Amino acid sequence: QTVVATNGSDVGGKVVFDGAGGLYVFWSSTGQVGDVAVAGGFDAYLLKYSLGGGAVWAQSVGTAGDDFADGVAVDGVGAVHGGLRTCNGGACSGSVVKWGGCGRTMWTVVLGSIGGGSSVSVEASGFRVYVGYWTGAEAYLVRLNQNGSTVWNQSLGLGSSGFVSGVAALASGGGYVVGQVSGSILGQSYSGGSWDTFVMRF
Repeated sequence: QTVVATNGSDVGGKVVFDGAGGLYVFWSSTGQVGDVAVAGGFDAYLLKYSLGGGAVWAQSVGTAGDDFADGVAVDGVGAVHGGLRTCNGGACSGSVVKWGGCGRTMWTVVLGSIGGGSSVSVEASGFRVYVGYWTGAEAYLVRLNQNGSTVWNQSLGLGSSGFVSGVAALASGGGYVVGQVSGSILGQSYSGGSWDTFVMRF
């Protein structure tokens, strides 16, 4: 058992295993982790553990605002991808960061204004990175390549009545996206209540 704690407030917490003995924890805190500098407000931290529970390295993403860790995924070569939400004065923007297996930041892609968290999934080769996010007016699914360049960015056609909560990539390409909607979707009628959950293949 290992406790991930700082001298500040800790929120969220996502975890992923790389299949080679590495465990990654992605969360946000107002405190400091080791000698990683605090930028201000909540910072997002990525901490790698060995199979035995020992800390291997830590990295942070921080701005003067609040940076929240929303999703994390690892590919077959050990590169880690994190979805982030940065908020300043009520306005939030999304981004995706890729770290190498040794913790070096390889690239950052800014998604623009978002109204909620972003979900990230990557297939084993690392060539296809999928990110689902919601702007407050529409839900989107974007595919990035291994260098962080946008291959396509697709509206899901939900408008302000639906959002994405998870993405799963298939090794053969494409995958599944799951979310919630308060209206009809792809010809399927809304069943009522607060929200319906949908699963979509892409």
